[in-house]
Amino acid sequence: MKINIFGVGRSGTKAVQLYLSYLLAKKYGSVWLNYEPFLYQNRKLRKACIRGKEIHRQMPLLLEENSLDSSLVSKTKKFGNDLVSQNEVVVSKFIRGNGRINLINQYTNPDFSLFIIRDIYEVLRSSIKANWCMVDKHDWERFLKEAKTIYPAIENRSYFSDKLYVVATYWYVMNKFALENAKKLFVIKYTNLDGLYGVECFGYNKLLKSNLKISSPRFEGSKIHTDFTIKDHKSTENTKNSQFLNKVKTKLFKDNSNQLMGNLVTINQSPNIQEKPNFSKYKNKINVEIYKNDFLEKISTEIDDLISERSKKFE
Repeated sequence: MKINIFGVGRSGTKAVQLYLSYLLAKKYGSVWLNYEPFLYQNRKLRKACIRGKEIHRQMPLLLEENSLDSSLVSKTKKFGNDLVSQNEVVVSKFIRGNGRINLINQYTNPDFSLFIIRDIYEVLRSSIKANWCMVDKHDWERFLKEAKTIYPAIENRSYFSDKLYVVATYWYVMNKFALENAKKLFVIKYTNLDGLYGVECFGYNKLLKSNLKISSPRFEGSKIHTDFTIKDHKSTENTKNSQFLNKVKTKLFKDNSNQLMGNLVTINQSPNIQEKPNFSKYKNKINVEIYKNDFLEKISTEIDDLISERSKKFE
């Protein structure tokens, strides 16, 4: 079973990945988990995924049909294959992939893909509370260049002029592009995640059932970085040897093409592994109010209209 999860930052993708990984590990014993492979090597966030970052920089953020440069095809195809070839059961999540869904799915061939969309006002509140912007200065500049060729009405603003506008515009374009272009995509609103009961809610009731809700505290998004709900599976000697040889190859020849991405996880059934304190929950108590304006209302309405056309349908 291969599952891909897409959505911009602060949309609930971490909680969904943790939830599905837990349920699948419970059924199959283990799951290969790819966490943000365009940036991180694995869910613990300790190492960067060099090969993923290289592809991210070289590949368009908004990838139209058959527009990938021929020089990137082989590298990207290997990247996609390596994401899903380590295990029979794989759950991958991308918050830098909304504009590349068709290509990612083409090279990873998932059983199904989930696309999660959260209300713009909630995304803005969450971003402020987390003190995090979903796009950096470099990506914002090339994002604007690409976006304006597809959606000319987008304003050309400086990255430092208004971070709320930056986040809102990025949210709008990335969601709009995915809804208009991505194929075979299951669309679900963040507000509907709370009622999920296992994969059966995604139309795969014959594969997995569970009465455990995603709203359970054990599936809080930040726990994906700890060993509270799931834990890393002990590497086999072959995997260790392979990683060592790849490190040597990388150091000597500057070749990152075989860098291991993701890691194998199992359910944590040990009472000795405790959850690290989650200090972010205190930040979340801060009251942040985002006032409505014409721009936010316009983009929110447009995305809602697009969702209504595709929600809970595979194309």
